[in-house]
Amino acid sequence: VLRVNGDFLAQERTRGATLKPISACCDIPELGDPEPLRECSNPKLSGPCNDVQCVFEKSGFLTDKQSLNKEAYRAHLRKWLEGHKEWSDAIEKAIKDCVDRDL
Repeated sequence: VLRVNGDFLAQERTRGATLKPISACCDIPELGDPEPLRECSNPKLSGPCNDVQCVFEKSGFLTDKQSLNKEAYRAHLRKWLEGHKEWSDAIEKAIKDCVDRDL
C-alpha cells in the first residue's frame, strides 16, 4: 500500500527546479557563441525558454519571433562542427531531423 503525504507533494512543487544544466555534468561543448550566451544569461531571463529565445535572436537564427532562419542556423552548426568533429553524427542528425524539417 502506497501512502502519499499531500503537503510533501505541494512543498516539492513549490521548491523549484534543482537540476543542473547537462553541460555541468557532461563534457558537452557549448553550441552558442559566447557573447549572446553571456548577454542572455546575466541576469537569467525568466520563463522556461526566454534565454534560448534571446540567444537565437541575438545570433541571427530567427527570421521573426517564431521562425527559424534555417540557413543561418545550419551554417552555424556546420561551422561549429569544424572544431568538434567528434559530434558529427549528432549535429548532422539534428540538422536532418530538426533544422531541415518543418516542425
